[in-house]
Amino acid sequence: MSLTDQLVQYLVTGVSVGVVYGLVGLGITIIFNATGVINFAQGEFVMLGGMCAVAFVGLGMPLIMALVLSVVVVTIVGLLVERLTIRTLPGASVVTLIIATIGASLVLKVRYGDTSLLLMGDAERIVELRLLAYGDFLQSDWLKAGHHGAGTSSTPAFLKACRPAGAVVSVGEGNPFRHPSAEVMTRLQETARVVHRTDRDGALVLRSDGRRWRVVDWR
Repeated sequence: MSLTDQLVQYLVTGVSVGVVYGLVGLGITIIFNATGVINFAQGEFVMLGGMCAVAFVGLGMPLIMALVLSVVVVTIVGLLVERLTIRTLPGASVVTLIIATIGASLVLKVRYGDTSLLLMGDAERIVELRLLAYGDFLQSDWLKAGHHGAGTSSTPAFLKACRPAGAVVSVGEGNPFRHPSAEVMTRLQETARVVHRTDRDGALVLRSDGRRWRVVDWR
């Protein structure tokens, strides 16, 4: 690939990524101006759309068609969330409605070679209970704890099923919700050999070669 081709690729990629983040930021701004509450649930729909597009292209579908179909799928999911969640809570406060939409968070199991990673998003107790039906499939080397380590997630039964060697709690320093829960931190420390908190340890980068994980010193 020539230098010109590389520059064009970087330019197109940069603009595309910038547009995606710009649209997500616009969505967050609109909701904040309307409700006074910051809601990051839009990111879940962006992720779902990206995963659908990759899956459709992998099935041999033309890129344009895959993008259009992905938008359709995400739109349908959004409508279902609105019909099955928002409309079932008449008269509820804005904060309650936002928390209800967070419950639709994606849960991802990532496998590479012999290594695995379980990303729980904002999933809480009710989601964990349903996931227990997957049995040994839940077992993972690393676990990204659900809902920033809130007391409504990372239940004993779920942690027992996951049996992670390492756990990560993604949480902001001095957050008003007082995440993570001390009880959850105790359960994680009793289950995993290593537990990282982003409010104390900073961002964590994990790298796998398909056989083992290592924490990357990126600073």
